[in-house]
Amino acid sequence: MARNPFALPTGTPGRLAGWVMARSDRAHREAADLLAPAAGATVCEVGFGPGQFLAVLAGRDPSLQLCGADPSEVMLAQARARCPAADLRRGTADELPFYDGSADHVAAINNVALWPDRPAGLAEARRVLRPGGTLLLAWHSAAAPSPLNRALSKPAAWWEALLAEVRAEFGNAERHDLRHLTACTATAAST
Repeated sequence: MARNPFALPTGTPGRLAGWVMARSDRAHREAADLLAPAAGATVCEVGFGPGQFLAVLAGRDPSLQLCGADPSEVMLAQARARCPAADLRRGTADELPFYDGSADHVAAINNVALWPDRPAGLAEARRVLRPGGTLLLAWHSAAAPSPLNRALSKPAAWWEALLAEVRAEFGNAERHDLRHLTACTATAAST
């Protein structure tokens, strides 16, 4: 059985997957609009891929402190080329290489469905978030203009399960049906 080059991009298929992922940043602009980080905020992206979301954020506000973790060396190289000022490290959703309370926002765009242990990834996101920080999880929308995005979308039951897991970790979660993405946001409890 062939391995999915988008799940953990490696080698030539991984470089090609990164190129495919980077063809459009519409969904990343939409996610950035929803997140709307304040000037100077720290944004940590889980599974940054070729770095489009971080590049969109950097282009909008150079004062943002951008960091992220991705398990793929291929994606790390592509994202570093696209976002040279960001603190990009090798890591996974369930083992983020950042300090407790070090980020105002944690985001994962089009990869939460690939996390092998979603509850562990959510716990890590909460650990890295500052009190009052925002979690943003987004996945392809069933209403997107792109047939590929619609094909990759998840059914309502998957979203209900995700929202339940986020609520179990954060105590709150809200679903957002956007044009290119379906998203879930939550706020880390203030201490």
